[in-house]
Amino acid sequence: MATRKASTAEANELSIKTGLDYRTVIGLVKILKYANLSEEEQAVAKYTDPSTYTLENVKKLYEAGLSDIIPFEYFENEAFVREMGITEIPAGFLAGCTGITEFKILPQIEKISDYAFYDCKNLRCLSVDQGELKEIGNNAFRGCTNLEITEIPESVEIIGKNAFRNCESIVTLKLPENIIHIKAGTFQNCFSLTELTTAKELYVGHCAFYNCSNLVAIGAVIREIGESSFGRCLSLKGIKLCTTTVPGKAFDGCASLQHIVFITTPFVIGSNAFRGCVSVGKIAARGLQHNLMSCTGYDEMLDCILSGPRRWRGGGLSVACEDNFCKIEERLDLCE
Repeated sequence: MATRKASTAEANELSIKTGLDYRTVIGLVKILKYANLSEEEQAVAKYTDPSTYTLENVKKLYEAGLSDIIPFEYFENEAFVREMGITEIPAGFLAGCTGITEFKILPQIEKISDYAFYDCKNLRCLSVDQGELKEIGNNAFRGCTNLEITEIPESVEIIGKNAFRNCESIVTLKLPENIIHIKAGTFQNCFSLTELTTAKELYVGHCAFYNCSNLVAIGAVIREIGESSFGRCLSLKGIKLCTTTVPGKAFDGCASLQHIVFITTPFVIGSNAFRGCVSVGKIAARGLQHNLMSCTGYDEMLDCILSGPRRWRGGGLSVACEDNFCKIEERLDLCE
């Protein structure tokens, strides 16, 4: 196995930073970073002489700001994490490492930084001790296609953009009740996701659930929604909206969507917001369900929502469509 060795200049610099002798540094820094290795090398990567990785030496490396050359196992070592006062998994920690299959987040860890496990395609099991974890950074687990987590700890307050994007193996997931903001792309392309347990209300960023093709329902009331948030959610059957705007392509391609509940108006429906929603049969507003299939103007209303511009009146609603958007004229405030 070919490995990357530290150059003389690198070794001298590290020796000065860490206070370790030159030969020890050469042994410690045989491989600088997992991301620089081939898949074969990542799977069996070990540093030249494991005996040089004493806890004392590793502490010196960490204190010198050289966390990227410390074997990742030390971040699962509670004594090391506690003694060094480590509270976060560094940014890009194991990005691109396909040799790791499981990892344990210790109770002392408060943050998983941006891109920490990005593209760790074979990471399957992530165990998180109930502890201090408060934040999961942007793109933290993006591309972890085999990740099988089912629950995010209740202590978590922030989940970043694209945090679980392309996590194709997540089937069911329970989010903490205090997570009400689902940021842009958070679950994009999680096409195995069928069930998501959330808070009672959500603010959803653009493309947050895009292409979650097996997601059947979102129990929460959506108070804010971004463009393409639920685009290509082919199995989604119903949605409750308490927002003044449904932006473009928000539900584009949701072929199974049957029920839409508008809890408040006025609202603007953007271009192609409900394009391809061929199963819509009921729209609820003012607390009453209007079976549009029996309304004279149903086809015109549906066409208006899907592509516009048309004009439709009926069921207590007045809809005007201009320039590829629809606006409910009557104000019906039902949000508590």
